Amino acid sequence: MCSNPTATEDEQVPEILLVWRDEIVRLLMTPKAPERGTDYIEMDSVMNLIKKLQEFEMPDLGDGELQVEDEEHHLIVERLMTARFRFNSPEIYDMINTIANLTKESPTQQRLL
Repeated sequence: MCSNPTATEDEQVPEILLVWRDEIVRLLMTPKAPERGTDYIEMDSVMNLIKKLQEFEMPDLGDGELQVEDEEHHLIVERLMTARFRFNSPEIYDMINTIANLTKESPTQQRLL
């Protein structure tokens, strides 16, 4: 936990170590409606992207770069924009904004990580 100068003793703000790849995989693995569970169609729509992200090897230094198709980028942005988080965090906010606002290098691919 880290101290927030404006927080009281009971209101500590958690320190976040955010690994974008891991957070995106977690969001894709969570059903859109967790209370109802998932179905084959939803699993099929995310499984290839989950595998692609899990197989991506992070470099020793820096963030690395993963090319995703436009459809995959759209799916990630949709999940990020509709996800529910436990608290408001600049790290999560920055991740969502950065990924949602990526500029296209080519018509069919986005740089994600």
